Amino acid sequence: MELQKLLFRRVRSRIPAHLAAENEVAKLLSISLEEAFKLMRCVSAISLDQAEKLAATYSIALDNLRPQSPTFLPFQYNAINYNMSSLEEYFDSVMDEIKNIDLYGTRQLYYAASDLPVFALFQFAELSAFKLFYWGKHVYDLPAFSDAKFAIRHFPQESLASAERSWKQYLKIPSVEVWSSEVINNILREVFTLWQRGEFLYRSDALLICDQIGEMIDHIAAQAACGKKFHPYMPLPTKENYTLYYNEIGINNNALLVRSDTGTTAYVCQNELNFLHTENEIYCLQTQRWFFQLMGNSELISQTNTELRERVFAQMHQNVAYVKAQIK
Repeated sequence: MELQKLLFRRVRSRIPAHLAAENEVAKLLSISLEEAFKLMRCVSAISLDQAEKLAATYSIALDNLRPQSPTFLPFQYNAINYNMSSLEEYFDSVMDEIKNIDLYGTRQLYYAASDLPVFALFQFAELSAFKLFYWGKHVYDLPAFSDAKFAIRHFPQESLASAERSWKQYLKIPSVEVWSSEVINNILREVFTLWQRGEFLYRSDALLICDQIGEMIDHIAAQAACGKKFHPYMPLPTKENYTLYYNEIGINNNALLVRSDTGTTAYVCQNELNFLHTENEIYCLQTQRWFFQLMGNSELISQTNTELRERVFAQMHQNVAYVKAQIK
């Protein structure tokens, strides 16, 4: 019964506090409230089918109920399905994940960025459109992009709306980000390379993307200066919720760690958009140590170190100006 007890402890942590856990379990398993009480108190034994249904509904890895050895780690996998409609579905799944993070009482989101954090992109529709085009054509080889050239006005608005919803949800979560010195250079390299290959239908679109990268740099700089994530057209939040570090040496991968009232979850990015996540205690502890070491080897540039912060963002603007000049 020990595993059953651990399973229902995890299930309870997944159910919002204003809902009665026994009622939710009874409805999900199509059993009486009395039977649900007996299962959750380990008076009666749960069946394998019932355990599987609970695990699937509440995103619980049954392999991960007991502490695991560091050589065998269960992960859950979120990936696009290599078709155009899956891009919108992907962003909906990201938003669901963020909602869950917020629902479980998030204390902190840590984000190590070797490439530009996706949430920084999603506040700008045209910039989001460019990255979706780049991912669709050059990362996932989606048929809809095989012979296409990039034009902002031709891009499906549904995918952009999904991306923006994900960004607005992300604004609610207190975050610590560590940016590699290459985050802006990577996206500028993509813009310039696609321009050289003739994959922009209009020069004006390529220049507009550069302008929006500049606007995004200004917005991140403003957030770092005040220590708050915010929407450009909404009032500033009352509490500080944004910490930014700059790593000049470089970061080898995009990784996230979420610390909440119910535990810790680690996320590993794979093939740009796909991601894996686990609540395995050993892996999360090692990832947390890695984050703290990375922060120790980086420079804090939010609400302090003004001279360095201004120099870092000024260099980003210079790189944008250089690419714009080449396109012109």
